Amino acid sequence: MRLSPSFVDRLLPSLVGVGLALATLARPALAESRPVPSAAVQRADGTTVDLASLAVAGPWLLVSVTADAPVTGRLLQALESWQLGASGSRIVLVVDGTPVQVGRVETQWAARLPGVQFVADDRGLARRALQVRALPTIVGGRDGMVAWQVAGVLNDPGMLRSVVQ
Repeated sequence: MRLSPSFVDRLLPSLVGVGLALATLARPALAESRPVPSAAVQRADGTTVDLASLAVAGPWLLVSVTADAPVTGRLLQALESWQLGASGSRIVLVVDGTPVQVGRVETQWAARLPGVQFVADDRGLARRALQVRALPTIVGGRDGMVAWQVAGVLNDPGMLRSVVQ
């Protein structure tokens, strides 16, 4: 069987992307335990809050995403399927966008993700402070300390379910 060059050209980027995602998931970056850094982020109403104040006692996740990317929708659908209940308060969605953009995401998802906090990182301060190099990135920790992070598209977001439940 001979594959046409156009088929290979279309398939190759997907295969490379899947391979990179698997490599990333096989070895999540285990950060040296450090406090969640201080960085100004904004709520949809424009109120500025400190990122460090959002990392609650116990386990938590900071999920850095792009506002309108399809992968963001898939990740949020996975969170919705977990029926988080009170565990949602342990998740902060850090949207790479303006307060207006985070407002749209929050309007669409807040009722389906009870307790999850939505903030905008329109100047990239949180991204730089957390040393995020790709979106989406999920940073996890406990008691205000960063313990690990996973960058890139997750083929199975369910692997993080136990962290927040």
